[in-house]
Formats: sequence, structure tokens, C-alpha cells
Amino acid sequence: MSLRRWLLGSLLLGLLLVLAAAGLSSRWAWRQASRELVGARVEQVLEAARRMEAGASMEDCEAQLAIDLRFEEGPPEGPPHPPGMRGPPPGDHGWRKVEGRGRPLWIHDPPGEVAAYVDGRWILLHEDLVGPAVLRVLGVLLLVLGPLVGGASWFVDRSLRPVAAAQDAMGRIAQGDLGHRLDEAHGPAELRAVARHFNAMADVVEARLRLERQLMAGLSHELRTPLTRIRMEVELARLAGGDTTRLERVDLEVERVDELVAELLELSRLEVGDVALEREDTDLAALARTVAARWPAVDVRGEGRACVDRRLIGRALENLLSNCERHAPDTEVVVTVTPSSLTVEDGGGPMPEEVVEHLFEPFWRAPGAQGAGHGVGLGIVRQVAVLHGGRAIAEVGDRGLRVTLTWS
Repeated sequence: MSLRRWLLGSLLLGLLLVLAAAGLSSRWAWRQASRELVGARVEQVLEAARRMEAGASMEDCEAQLAIDLRFEEGPPEGPPHPPGMRGPPPGDHGWRKVEGRGRPLWIHDPPGEVAAYVDGRWILLHEDLVGPAVLRVLGVLLLVLGPLVGGASWFVDRSLRPVAAAQDAMGRIAQGDLGHRLDEAHGPAELRAVARHFNAMADVVEARLRLERQLMAGLSHELRTPLTRIRMEVELARLAGGDTTRLERVDLEVERVDELVAELLELSRLEVGDVALEREDTDLAALARTVAARWPAVDVRGEGRACVDRRLIGRALENLLSNCERHAPDTEVVVTVTPSSLTVEDGGGPMPEEVVEHLFEPFWRAPGAQGAGHGVGLGIVRQVAVLHGGRAIAEVGDRGLRVTLTWS
């Protein structure tokens, strides 16, 4: 049976059972409560009539029987009609005539008024039968519906358990647990098929990421080895009295390539979740001042502590300040710290919105941009925020570009 038919049939059957049980229990409870309560009122009125015929006063009857009576004048020749009616009632008007101990009685349902004729007067007992009956009906409904609601809750929870497992698996894989898989052996056929496809997808993703890590590790080794040799040759040429200016240019370019390789490796590890967060209680303002010590034009404001990875947050802040140095030199940079965020704003003036939209894309550079940047640093900032359960937000501030790093 398919999951759709099973769920639909089960829910419809459950609904029908609930409605049928509620209707039957309500009908039974109402009739039972009304019958018992009316019978009790009839007995009280008959007893009051007997005592009053024996000479007891109405007050004595009320006190002894704990009831509330009232009188109404009736016809001297007897009670041919219900109380308060001069002629035959059109229809029954809710009154019905019964016999109790050889005495004619009139009962009005609802609200449950009982009348007996004694010595030319009506003795009427009026108590609300509706309220107690409704309470009893509600009690029965609660007794019936309680287990039904509990059963329905259990049923829904059991039905959604595979969906919750899939959601948990997605979250674990997103957090870097690439080896986690769904159970393919249990559950309805559709969910088993979903689990198989999900696991196949996870296998492909894990294999590709493993290959990417291997490629990046190999790339790092293959690039850094010749870079190290080039640097050694530059030093030897410098010692041998070579052209200093050209050698410094070569050394600078080698350093740039080395930095690019290091940042690419860092970005790759962050993107595939190959970095374990080492959260610790951190004084964010002190961390910001330590990182910003290289830049005298940086003003650190605010205070706050948070449980974050000190190294990664420091790396992200360093990348943001380096970006300000390249694109807004000789301007004051303000770093604002709160317990849940870190904001860096430069004084470089307005920036087009289309530029802001692409800031976190690796290797993207604004048209006409100058400087030594290669567009990877802000990508690292974004991935650091994602690993901390937060976001990296770029926007145009009052003074220039404002980038906010959040975490949870």
C-alpha cells in the first residue's frame, strides 16, 4: 500500500470513529443524565406534595428537602392544563403529563421544571437540568476524546518519524558529517525509495568532496614546492649581486601566489566542512583590538563575549580589515563589537549596490578595481559565519562599505 493511501485511509477512518463515538456518547450521556435528574426532581415534588397535604408548610419542605419551591394558583376543579395556561396548550409547549404515585404531574423539558397540583395550587420545583447534563456530556466527551487525541498524536508522530530522520540527516551532512546515511530497510515503500536516493546523492557528494580535498592537497604540494625553490633561487641571486629590483618583484609575486594557495586551501576546507570548530568563551573586543593592532586607523567600539572559534573569527576580521586597507586606504575604519555580531565599516564612500551583491563571491572583483586582492578573503569571511550558524551581510553604510558577521 502506498503512503498516500495509507495515511488518507487511516485519517478518514480515525475521523469517522471520532465522530461516531462522540455522537453516541453525547446522545447516551444526555439521555441518561436527563432521565436521572428528572426522576430525582419528580420524587422531590411528590414528597413535598405529600408533606404539604399532611400539614407541613412550604418553608419546612424547602428546608427539609433542600429544594426551592414556588406556588402558582390553579383552577379549583383540578389541573386539566399545565401551569399558567387557561386553556388547552397549542402543541405541547414543552410540557408533558405523567403519573406519579397516583398523582398527575407536569414536566417541562428543558429547563426541567416539575409541577404538582395540591389543594387548588401548583407546587413548582425549578432547577436547571441543562447545566448538569451538559457537564456530564462534556465529561464523557473528554473521556472519549482524550485517548483518541493521544492516539492521533502518536499516529502522526510515528508517520512523520522518517521525515524527521531525513531532516536530521540533512542537517548533519550540512554540518560536515558526510558519512551519515538514512535507514533504507524500514518504512513505507515511498520513504525507502527516498532514503535510497538520498543516500546515493550523499555518496556522490562525499566522493566529489573527497576528490576535491585530494586535489587541493595535491595542488598545495605541487605549487608550494616550486615556489619554495623559486624563493631559494631569488635569495641566491640576491646574494650573488643580481638585479635587486627585479628580484624583489619576483619575490613579491611568489609571496602573492603563496598567499593565494593558502587562502584557497582555507576556503576549500571551510566550504566542505573539513574544519572542526573549537568554540571557547572569547572577549570579542580584546580579540578585535589584537587583530587590529596592525592598522592604526582602526577604532574598536563596543564590548561583548561569545562562545566562538577564536582563530576563525580573528581570521575573518583580519580579512575584512585587509579588504578595507586595499579598497579604502587612508580612511578611518570602525569595528563595532556585540555579543552576537562584529561589524566593520570603512570610510571609502558610497559603493554601487551591484558591487555589494557580489562581494562574497570568490575571485570576483569590481570593474576597474586596483590592488593586490584576489577575491578569496571575503569568501572565507562568509564561510566562517556559516560554520558559526550565522551570516555575513554586506551593505552600504553612512560612511562606506559595512560588513556584519553574525553567529549563534
